[in-house]
Amino acid sequence: MVLKFEVPLFKDPQFKIEGNRLIDVYGREVRLFEGTKEFLEWAKERFILSIASWNVEKIIGPILEAFGIWEYFLFPKMM
Repeated sequence: MVLKFEVPLFKDPQFKIEGNRLIDVYGREVRLFEGTKEFLEWAKERFILSIASWNVEKIIGPILEAFGIWEYFLFPKMM
């Protein structure tokens, strides 16, 4: 798991990024684990990376894009 929080609670699309933290308008945070981008960079050279998740794409997609990790995944699909 890359993100450390219940991401579906982030229903408001307004948030800001501070380093490896995303903070929504209510002050709730999502953190990207240290080393995540480095691991994804290493893994994309060796594997096909994709996402299968119960999270709603319109909520999680912008978060992954904001963290700069969406582009590591092929054919991401969220229900």
